[in-house]
Amino acid sequence: MDENAVRFVRQFVESGKPAAVICHGPWMLVEADVVRGRTLTSFPSLKADIRNAGGNWVEEVVVMVGDTPWDVEAARRAGVGTICVITGGFSRQELEEAGAAAVFESVDELRQNLAKTPLSSS
Repeated sequence: MDENAVRFVRQFVESGKPAAVICHGPWMLVEADVVRGRTLTSFPSLKADIRNAGGNWVEEVVVMVGDTPWDVEAARRAGVGTICVITGGFSRQELEEAGAAAVFESVDELRQNLAKTPLSSS
């Protein structure tokens, strides 16, 4: 792997910023040695690598939270469902027409109703 990319990922994760990876992206986290003590989900084929690097691998549903039709489209291309929160840029109708599985007026409303969405793992 490109050492500059590995160093960038290591520094980014160690800075405490939230990070998300898709597909086989967890391999970059393993290479950057930032998996130990963290819980990750991925394709099952990465399970052993994540565990061997000290991570806790779980099989869970992944959902993206966005606020634009572009977020919905990007998530769809990645094979991930999207729940949207209205932040003022787009209407409920626009987000639903883009394909959002659920649309909420606020993050608090999302928290209160997440288990009721079509993308809930429960």
